[in-house]
Amino acid sequence: MSNSPFHDPQRNPLPDANDIEQSGDSSLELVSSQEDAPTRSPSPHIKRDIQRLRDIVIGLLLTGLALGCVVGIGVVIVLKRTGLADPPKPNQGQIYERLSVGDLKDANH
Repeated sequence: MSNSPFHDPQRNPLPDANDIEQSGDSSLELVSSQEDAPTRSPSPHIKRDIQRLRDIVIGLLLTGLALGCVVGIGVVIVLKRTGLADPPKPNQGQIYERLSVGDLKDANH
């Protein structure tokens, strides 16, 4: 079995569990020092941009809602004026059946 030409385990062995635990102890000190550091709040122009973006999104949502209501009401009005919103008349389908049956009787004679 040949070793990789980029890593020589005799000169520079890979870290084992003990090495990882020792390096973990030093990272705890870094974490505790980071906890003491105050968190940075965004700058005023970023806050203003976020508020402006929020206002734009809310405005677009309200505009879409209003346009949807207007279009929906318009569709209902158009359907009622054209009679497409009314249920079909009870004899409407029977007229076509009479015509087709009458045509068959005429064709047979």
